[in-house]
Amino acid sequence: MMKVAEIMTKSVLTVEPETTLRDAAELFSAKHISGAPVCRGEKVVGVISMGDIIDFTTTAPEESVGDAGREPDDQRLEEEEEDADAASYYMNLADDSADVDDRMQEPAFAERRLYDEHVVEEAMSTNPIGVSPNDSVVDAAKVMQRRGIHRVLVLEGETLKGIVTTMDVARALADGSLR
Repeated sequence: MMKVAEIMTKSVLTVEPETTLRDAAELFSAKHISGAPVCRGEKVVGVISMGDIIDFTTTAPEESVGDAGREPDDQRLEEEEEDADAASYYMNLADDSADVDDRMQEPAFAERRLYDEHVVEEAMSTNPIGVSPNDSVVDAAKVMQRRGIHRVLVLEGETLKGIVTTMDVARALADGSLR
């Protein structure tokens, strides 16, 4: 029986709870991963995935950090201006002289601010699912299947030892290591 320790990734990329959603998403994209454990110091406090980030941004509260304390009329006027800015942005994309990269940096877009104003701690899954390095790979795969998740943390007590993903299990199966 193959053990989790035999297929786990030992060098695990982690993020801190205070990491912005933008920084987490950019990190995941650069490293070609879809999620990571969230650690405060040495302690694992959650797991964040691109799915969590997308879920958060689609269900984020209407009021952003920058809106706090403003009068509703002021907010409505500003929202109308933002809508007009957004509309002109998309209309101008067709313009041959449009610099798309520069436009993406404009702070007028609520989506951009949402990623910059909110942190991983707000979107992460708490109570991360973990297995022991001595658990079987089959047991880890069953945990992922039952929970509908793509990764499980490998923990010894509260210490993060590694991570096993569905890709790790598929790789072990494909190369004949797992029967």
